[in-house]
Amino acid sequence: MDYIQMTLDDWLGIKKELEEELRGAAAGFVRIGYLLRKIEETQGYKQDGCDSLTEWAEQEYGLSASSVSRFMAINKKYSVDGYSKQLRIEYAKYGQAKLQEMLTLPEEDLQMVSPEMKRADIREIKAFERQAPQEEPAEQESDAPQWILEFVKQNGLERLAHTRAFEDRNIAQLIEEVNPTGTKTFRHKRTMVSMFADKIMVKEFPNAPERMEWEEFFEHAIPLIRGMGEAEEPETEPEVPKMAQEMPEQVQEMPKVEPKMPEPVQEVQKEPGQQAEEQIAPAQKEPPTIEDNNVKTDSAIAEEPAPESTEEPEQVEIDEILPAPEEPDPMRDLKDRFTAEMNSLRVMLDCDNFSGMAQTIERLEHLRIKMAGLAASKWSED
Repeated sequence: MDYIQMTLDDWLGIKKELEEELRGAAAGFVRIGYLLRKIEETQGYKQDGCDSLTEWAEQEYGLSASSVSRFMAINKKYSVDGYSKQLRIEYAKYGQAKLQEMLTLPEEDLQMVSPEMKRADIREIKAFERQAPQEEPAEQESDAPQWILEFVKQNGLERLAHTRAFEDRNIAQLIEEVNPTGTKTFRHKRTMVSMFADKIMVKEFPNAPERMEWEEFFEHAIPLIRGMGEAEEPETEPEVPKMAQEMPEQVQEMPKVEPKMPEPVQEVQKEPGQQAEEQIAPAQKEPPTIEDNNVKTDSAIAEEPAPESTEEPEQVEIDEILPAPEEPDPMRDLKDRFTAEMNSLRVMLDCDNFSGMAQTIERLEHLRIKMAGLAASKWSED
């Protein structure tokens, strides 16, 4: 199969066009639901000899009873005044599929969703409404809400303790680290949380959702992150070499040793012949005569100049000694980060840490989009 290269601008343009079509489909669903409600109210289906709206829709358009019911429900929930052809403006950015997922959510819980949210997140919010746990909240380990403590643990936020953004209390950068995709959901016992770029919505079952600002979140989270970061890397005293540790036990006071005087040399009686021979001074003894004129003395060898070498010294290239500096490669850095996240995902999979896996997958998707954009820009340059 042949692949067509696409620039980043082309890719963004296609995504925007698709989103507009999906929004148009949602508006079309509202209009279809309005017309079906009109036909049902006026019993217009009897004009074609049918006994019910569902029978007529099946006969004329192949629509199932569930499809007819869904169209009408979408019109009731999302149309202006609950009975018109116009889609309410606050739902203009949602696609038809997401609007269907949101049909069973109570009106107050619609604050927990956003157009950028994935269908899987909307389904998790719906499941929380149906299956919210009834157990009592556990005792607080700190003054922070229990869900923030669990969120920090499950998402490994102690890593932020050693970042510049954490030291500078850069809230905007910390939000980017915690919520890189702009939307995130988190569930802990009786609490459901939806995180957006500008706010956090917290629902304590069975109460209505309440808004929390990011500044309030970090007011609770920062002490937890700092404490976990310090516990992760405890301060240790420098290791003392083993030999130094053992020295006090091995070192003992050495006994003092008195210096000994040299013993006097006893004169040895020598034979008369030996005594006469030793009276001759060493300088008077003549060295042996060397008859071979070809033999050179040490002084003559030292005076001879060394033969000049005709070979040139080997030239050593600097490049062979020092490797060429590597140029920065953004794609390689992204790949390294992607590989690290994949390794983290495997560890979480072994530990059944599904909440942590969800956050890691989001970061992987974020890196994938960056790599795709970088690759597309390189293609356009080539």
